[in-house]
Amino acid sequence: MATLNDCKLVKNISKKYFDRLEIELEIDDNQKSRLGFYPFILSCITEITDIDELKELIIDTEFRKKIFKQGNNDLGIDAYFIDEDKKQIYLFNFKYRTKEFNSDSSQEINMLNDSSKFINAIYAENTQNTDDTTGKVLKKIIDKQNSIDLWRITLFLVSNENNKLDINRNEVVSFAKQYDIEIVPIALDEIVEFISDSPEEKKPLL
Repeated sequence: MATLNDCKLVKNISKKYFDRLEIELEIDDNQKSRLGFYPFILSCITEITDIDELKELIIDTEFRKKIFKQGNNDLGIDAYFIDEDKKQIYLFNFKYRTKEFNSDSSQEINMLNDSSKFINAIYAENTQNTDDTTGKVLKKIIDKQNSIDLWRITLFLVSNENNKLDINRNEVVSFAKQYDIEIVPIALDEIVEFISDSPEEKKPLL
């Protein structure tokens, strides 16, 4: 089980990813870590290291407002990645908790429910009344789904909490079956494993 030091490590690395964005904002270190958490986790999962490429994958409402100075309703999905070689679409719902470390903290089912708006839009092929950034991402994914290729969607639920969502819960199983997607919860233990498993040349921020 992850420890207080693991929590601090994730916070510090996330802060360094924010620093790489080279954006001047009058916010405290907790908020900087929160914004840096997004590209940090994306880098772990996609193996992309270029910060400019990573930030373009993030559609989160607050991130786009603070980093890009633009409004965007993310419809419950904070980032995406399309793997053309593997025919995989990765969707991300992030929750970064700034409160003190709590070994009993757990991901909430609301993370899954929040994502349903975006996923519903994919399967309804509906990009109407969406903001430009979210609408463009939806169209990319809809076009992939409508192609002759077999595409799979994975939804990552990522937070810096100690306990991940139980994928065997009825709500999770039903959600995955309804939308024909894979659901992968990631909490502190998994994030620490990402850090530990990264080769030295991919750990310049540690």
